[in-house]
Amino acid sequence: MNLDSIKPYAKAIVAFITPGVTGLLAAVQDASPGGSAVTGPEWVGIGAACILTGGAVFSVPNRDPQALHQAESVQPPESSVGDGLGEGVGDIADGIYGTPKPGDEPKPTGGYWGGV
Repeated sequence: MNLDSIKPYAKAIVAFITPGVTGLLAAVQDASPGGSAVTGPEWVGIGAACILTGGAVFSVPNRDPQALHQAESVQPPESSVGDGLGEGVGDIADGIYGTPKPGDEPKPTGGYWGGV
């Protein structure tokens, strides 16, 4: 059996097993109706939870089962300096109206950090 043959169903398998394990752990607690023994209704509830969640996940198709767009789905879109935030960063770096000249930097005007 090849692992690639079950990859498309891995989500449904996990969705089938997880509520069963969770329900079983809850059912064997001393505070449950049967104490540390699992009662009949608890088994029915565990089975129903497994079937419903596993079936629900299995029925939703994978968005890209052939992984044709995998690189696009995990990478941010390409951008250049002129797009969106790049313009703002360029404006800040260029001093909004061009490259600042020496001595054009803002001077401290007082206050706690501004000096005298």
